[in-house]
Amino acid sequence: MRASILTSLISLALLFPSFVFGTCAELSSLFPGRVLLPGNSTYAASVSSYFFLNERQAPACIVTPTSANEVAEIVKSINSHLRGLNHMETYGKDNGILSVGTGALWIDVYKFLSPLKRVAVGSRVASVGIGGFVTGGGISFFSPQHGFACDNVRNMQVVLANGTIINANATSHSLLFRALKGGQNNFGIVTRFDLVTHPQHKYWGGAIQYPESADATQLSAFTAFKEGPYDPFSEIEQTFVYVGLQKVFSSTNNLFYTKDGVNTSNLRQFTDIQPQIVNTARISESSDFAAELEAFQPMNQFATYSTISFPISGGVLSKVHSLWRIYPSTASHECPAKFAAICTEFQPT
Repeated sequence: MRASILTSLISLALLFPSFVFGTCAELSSLFPGRVLLPGNSTYAASVSSYFFLNERQAPACIVTPTSANEVAEIVKSINSHLRGLNHMETYGKDNGILSVGTGALWIDVYKFLSPLKRVAVGSRVASVGIGGFVTGGGISFFSPQHGFACDNVRNMQVVLANGTIINANATSHSLLFRALKGGQNNFGIVTRFDLVTHPQHKYWGGAIQYPESADATQLSAFTAFKEGPYDPFSEIEQTFVYVGLQKVFSSTNNLFYTKDGVNTSNLRQFTDIQPQIVNTARISESSDFAAELEAFQPMNQFATYSTISFPISGGVLSKVHSLWRIYPSTASHECPAKFAAICTEFQPT
């Protein structure tokens, strides 16, 4: 998501190298010390911070603006790297709106709001950035109750392609506001989000890993959960994984019940499944849960994802699971011992 901001820069570097490198030199004079070039350690750290290898690009330079006006100045010549836009402040009744720069990370947002006993609808993984997550839709711990992250945006400050700075919201540039909710950075560069925050204390959650022998029970429990009464406080991601190097199948439930400090029986159908390999369930807060999920994410590897939505019915998950079980044997012939994992994941909507 974040890498897409630099795509235009890569294309220009390939087609018009003298133009791009001249632009980098010009920007260096405008923003001394804030234009990163290949060979610089900060440049390398920025590129390598992307989770997957296929997200990592090699731009001619990376520019680090710290305000919308600087972005407007830069965008007239070339695209930029926006992590310097990470300022946060709250306003409104009960600190109900968080104004946050697009370069901030979600773990920083959670930590900023925690003393206020509030939360924003954000990423379940700590180091995901604000900008790509919100403009991509954004599924959260709190989505069953509050919707996608983009449903909880009051206003976006946007730099358009001509360098104009505008505010997009329900009454001003409303079509652009709607398009940015899922449109990524295709319609402008968002430099600030004004996000609705919600009251939130510590809550129950964690991860449980099960061996392959629990798969059938897992599938039955998920089907029963989805067909049962809707509970806006319950959130679950059920993942089945094959680890190629170990040739091992297993499954994991990431479970959260966001009502203050409570575990509920409608998730007990998952917590009661045995045997269990790991169980981290506890009462904690979003920054802690997001850091835990990050620790289990595959970094420094290539990855590809596909998503499909379908109505739940008896037997459909078992069929999907059976088809997925066939794939590892095919993939192992194509890339023996080189792929890290093949997963299928179910999330209720």
